[in-house]
Amino acid sequence: MGIVSDDTNQELRAIRYMADNPFRVLGIGSATLQNELRRRADSAAQAAKVGLAPPPALHAMFGDEDVTRCADVVRRISTNPKLRTIYRLFWPFEYWDGCLASDAESNREWLVSSVQEFHRTQRLFLASWYQFEISLDLLSLEQAFESFVELYEDSLCDSYLSALLEDEEQNDMDALGVVYEAQDEVTKHLLSTATRRVVGLWESGSIVKAVELLESIIESRFDDDEIDKALLHEVQPAGNREMEKLQACLGRDSSSIAGSDYADRAKNLKSIAHILQDRLSTSADWISVAEEYEYFAQPEGSAFEVSITEDRVIVPPMCACCLAITQDTHRVEKQWTDEYLIYRRTHTVSLDIPLCQECRKHVDELQNKQFAVVTCTVIVSAVIMWIVYSTLPGISLIPFAVVSLFIAGGLILGLSRLLRLRLVDDTHASRYTPVRIMEAGNGMVRFRFMNPIYARHFANANKSEVIAVPRKEAVRACSILRSASAFPVIAWSLVLVFLGSMIMHALAREADNAQPESPSVEVPAPAPEADETDGLSLFFDQNEQRKHRLLTERADLVKRANSISSQLSVEKSRLDIEENRLQAEKEQIELDRLIIDDTSSESVAHFKEKVDKFNNDLREFKADVASYKAHVRELNQAANRIDEIERALDEMGVYYGESEP
Repeated sequence: MGIVSDDTNQELRAIRYMADNPFRVLGIGSATLQNELRRRADSAAQAAKVGLAPPPALHAMFGDEDVTRCADVVRRISTNPKLRTIYRLFWPFEYWDGCLASDAESNREWLVSSVQEFHRTQRLFLASWYQFEISLDLLSLEQAFESFVELYEDSLCDSYLSALLEDEEQNDMDALGVVYEAQDEVTKHLLSTATRRVVGLWESGSIVKAVELLESIIESRFDDDEIDKALLHEVQPAGNREMEKLQACLGRDSSSIAGSDYADRAKNLKSIAHILQDRLSTSADWISVAEEYEYFAQPEGSAFEVSITEDRVIVPPMCACCLAITQDTHRVEKQWTDEYLIYRRTHTVSLDIPLCQECRKHVDELQNKQFAVVTCTVIVSAVIMWIVYSTLPGISLIPFAVVSLFIAGGLILGLSRLLRLRLVDDTHASRYTPVRIMEAGNGMVRFRFMNPIYARHFANANKSEVIAVPRKEAVRACSILRSASAFPVIAWSLVLVFLGSMIMHALAREADNAQPESPSVEVPAPAPEADETDGLSLFFDQNEQRKHRLLTERADLVKRANSISSQLSVEKSRLDIEENRLQAEKEQIELDRLIIDDTSSESVAHFKEKVDKFNNDLREFKADVASYKAHVRELNQAANRIDEIERALDEMGVYYGESEP
């Protein structure tokens, strides 16, 4: 088994039934009877006084023990048959140097040397258990558990141990009952020792190995009640201590929670709790506290996405923002378009997500105040620009529009400071809509959640996974300009103000030009500036020419599109009839193929003629279909060109008054 370090020696010396086992210290088999054991212990004590005592068995692993203390242990177990049986189970019934070695050659030697099967089973149990105590090896633990269960169920082993007790005891006793009690005590010792090792690994941070050992303990063939008792006495106190530490951390302010180093504690506690969900009632509390800590410790830059592919979506019955139980819902939707050869189809996916009234208030508040910012910016900008034009009536369009944009920008900044959003505390995941559909189509829908706990419940309910993704917006900002939809607010405000300034400038110029001349004094009008007047005239002439050209082209395209559309209707009807006829002819050919008489050359020739005619008709039908598709493409091109012309005419303010084909 090898030499281990001094620190390991110190730990192994404290192991009950192993380090203080008198059979090990004296280097004899545990089948030795009590009288011989006492004689050997006294002889070893006398030899130790003069320094001639031989080293104990496995002293390289457990260290050199005090032989005089061994004599005390022998005297103690002489009146305790159950303890004596326990020591026997923890040491080979027949012992020689190397019989517990872990290498394959030595194992093969003692496996074939023992006559009784339970002797081999016991040595395999001890070798595996000792190896586990040294290295905490998972396979050694599983082998030790399995071997002891086989030893426990072996009736020959029970008879062997009870016979030893009957030979040692002078009075009548239930030797077999003592053996059963000793075996139950060993079972408790094995489970409690293994669970203590799990707790030690857990507290040292070796959570992966701790989880593996814990799963091995739970899946062992020991009695479930004994396993539950070991978990209750060893693992539950450790889990409660970790839960109390997380609860104490949650009692601090949010900044200290996010900066604490308890993230691994919460993760490890959840890992252990998920394994013990069916074993310990407190595991649900562990998971709840760990998830609460993970929620409050989340950095501000994370959102949580869940992708599902099922047609039926299960929605947890709690508010997606603050996790309150509610019956109110908020609908989220996503549209996408599938484009085919000659048509488009728009799909919509929607889902009612629970959202309490309090959370709906802060979601609606943002939208209402954004609308107020846009409206106030446009109205106030219009008033100010009218005053500016009244003061400077000769100002040209470009400077007028630029000034209006600067005024709108200042109004947006001022209104965003004036219309502040109310503060949203940490119990809310976000002041915006807490759930969005980011992607839909091809049988998959991808949701984005702001609350990690709700995202986890949603994923568990729909058998999916949660993926953390970065996000840009600050979820609790009180300024409209820091919200997720700040850009649309600014963009709409500036666009509307710019368009409004252009319209206002045009109307004001038209009003100035429409004012009547004064009849009292006739003053010759000065000659207009050549560059300004000629430039405007040239611009309007070009504009009228372009307008006329576009209207003409649109009329021709509409006429052509209507003609193609009518032709397509006729062709489509003809193709449908031809397709049905060919399908019926194909079915008839298949029927003739089945019933044709191979011996009749005339029938075969007629059948071949029918097949040749069908193939020719099919080729003509495919050519017609290709022509039909070409006409469809031509119609789509004409429709797209009409859309382009109409957009250009709309920008020019021209009413074309013709319906689409």
